[in-house]
Amino acid sequence: YSADGKTATIAKNAYNLLNSESIQNELQERLKTVREDKEYLNVKLEKFFTQQIENDDIAMKDRLKAAELLAKMLGSFDNSVKLDASDMSFNFNIVDADGE
Repeated sequence: YSADGKTATIAKNAYNLLNSESIQNELQERLKTVREDKEYLNVKLEKFFTQQIENDDIAMKDRLKAAELLAKMLGSFDNSVKLDASDMSFNFNIVDADGE
């Protein structure tokens, strides 16, 4: 690769690199790590919010906020429909006739 190389050559080399087995394996490993980290964080957050909600020493407004954040995290307020088709993802928000 050179900075003044032709775009087609650069694109071809990039395509070959990204489709190489070693690069694909590395990408899959990193993606797996990211997913595991996200799952670990979600478990910790769920535990933390639950502890806040159940703690009588915490102000009611803070316990309600923890409950709200936990509900949001778990998708309780999500009224969208997600469709996944052939590596394409669509996200539709459902609204009632009044636009709310």
